[in-house]
Amino acid sequence: MTDANVFSQVCNAFTARVGEAIDATANSITILIGPPGDAARSLRADPSQHVLNFFFYRLAPFEFDVDVPSDEVFRLRIQCMITPFGQALESEMPSEHELRILGDVLRALHEEQSMPLGPFDSETVHLQIVLQRPTTEELNHIWSTQEGATFRSSLAYEIALVPVVPELTPINPPLVGSTGASSEANTNGSRAQPGSFAGLHDDPTVTRSVVDTAEPDWSPVACFVKDGECSQVVRVAAGSGDATSFKYMVWVTGEAGVAITLRWRTWTRVNGWSDEPATVAATAVGPVLDPNEIPSDGQLEAVSLPASIQNTAGQATLVAERDYELESERGFDGSPGPTRTSRSNLLLVVVNP
Repeated sequence: MTDANVFSQVCNAFTARVGEAIDATANSITILIGPPGDAARSLRADPSQHVLNFFFYRLAPFEFDVDVPSDEVFRLRIQCMITPFGQALESEMPSEHELRILGDVLRALHEEQSMPLGPFDSETVHLQIVLQRPTTEELNHIWSTQEGATFRSSLAYEIALVPVVPELTPINPPLVGSTGASSEANTNGSRAQPGSFAGLHDDPTVTRSVVDTAEPDWSPVACFVKDGECSQVVRVAAGSGDATSFKYMVWVTGEAGVAITLRWRTWTRVNGWSDEPATVAATAVGPVLDPNEIPSDGQLEAVSLPASIQNTAGQATLVAERDYELESERGFDGSPGPTRTSRSNLLLVVVNP
């Protein structure tokens, strides 16, 4: 049997999430994945359990992923039919149990139409769950092929977008820190080596910005601060004191006092991009970032360059993240909705050889 991959893990996680939402274990409901005919036979094998069956019957490519290279993640839209098979338990007819199970599933997926799952192999997904209206012809085609199963009331949903992750993924290139131009007297490219550029270049300029914290999904804004100067791009030499004893502070703006997480990613020519496990807790100072009015060091956050990149040529990015919930996504009972994350602009550290 082949090993579980991201596609199968997402499908299983989706069914497990629905099972948890309807309290399947306490309600004597067995969750199954497969054709309805198989579920009907399983129902007869154990008369003490209802069955809720998930049939992923149609897979279609995402419209904008038709040209995805073979070594990159592509995504699918999946049609899923959810069918309850009830037993005559607790003096109730099977059809009554089936209606109750359908109602619970409708409620659960209505309350969580955007479903975060994962991570799976570092791939985190946010599924969009949309109730469908299959035609009579489509339903008849499905049920007519299910030997031993009679037509039952079912729900059909589109689940999007489910990732399919290739076994070998490419090493993504580093980021562009600045742009510049130079001219040479020859065309043989003898000076086109890393670190040999001697022309004029411009780094991104930090300008005054104001975060609109009245919006519930506001994103923080961040910059590096050193010696009274703000910057978005910093250059250090591998193994130097500037790399091993990183002296920069980070200024994060947003709603004052809100908790912020600073997260590093690093890039090397051998390993490409990878997430650093350690994070730094910070606090938003206020909504205004003005390079001419830098707060005191006590309001800024000191950061250290990740040890994995201090002595190696490469890059490191730092981003400020804020977790939040939308009031509109809360459940009818006041239960919290899915946790969302907003991210700031990227701060880049270039570690030269």
